[in-house]
Amino acid sequence: MGSHPLVPYSPFSPSLAWLVTYGGASFVFHVLELVFSIFMHHWIHANKVCRHTLLSALSNDLFDVYCSYKEAKEIWDSFILKYIVEDIVRQRFIIGNYYHWEMIEDKDIKIQIKEYHKLFEDIKQRT
Repeated sequence: MGSHPLVPYSPFSPSLAWLVTYGGASFVFHVLELVFSIFMHHWIHANKVCRHTLLSALSNDLFDVYCSYKEAKEIWDSFILKYIVEDIVRQRFIIGNYYHWEMIEDKDIKIQIKEYHKLFEDIKQRT
């Protein structure tokens, strides 16, 4: 079972003998620098495409607010924070209206039943 004496056996562990052949750590540094620059180039391009896509879908008023954001993730995180919080507040408002709804003797019963059904439908849509 001839495993390399410098590297413990692992199906995912490459031999490190090539480091000595190609100049050691400086070669590894240059390879990592090249890989990092390629990664950064792709990340910058993807960020531009995502940012443009998000901004192009907005109205003019919202575009003016979000155009100052430099990264698509910042825009997306801001959307999530704004609209999820808004949805939670709206849902609490609907549930609060349902809990505080009561029948009034002076009001027409058909109108009150329609109001009740509307509140119930709003709750069903949110869950």
